[in-house]
Amino acid sequence: MLASTAAAAPVDAAAAAEAAAAEPAGAAAAAATKAAAAEPAGAAAAAVIDDISDAVPSVVSTASSAYTALRAKAKAKAKEEEEEEEEEVVEEEEDVGSRGKEEEA
Repeated sequence: MLASTAAAAPVDAAAAAEAAAAEPAGAAAAAATKAAAAEPAGAAAAAVIDDISDAVPSVVSTASSAYTALRAKAKAKAKEEEEEEEEEVVEEEEDVGSRGKEEEA
């Protein structure tokens, strides 16, 4: 019975390696899965590698969302600073214009 279980583990690991190879970062995961399957505790290691491979897209998505939010915040701040500078220029022009009228009077 142990022999049949041990024989099934490499097949499952090979299937996991093929599935991992279909993902963008799958080549490294597939190689690690195949290497893990060759060890006595390979099935457990292959399962851990699969779990990590499944988590990678989520981590990348979260990082991408955070980056997008930071870019939006930076753009909003830059726009706000630009508007403040424009207001200062308008105020300075108004001050210069009012001084010129006072001097004429």
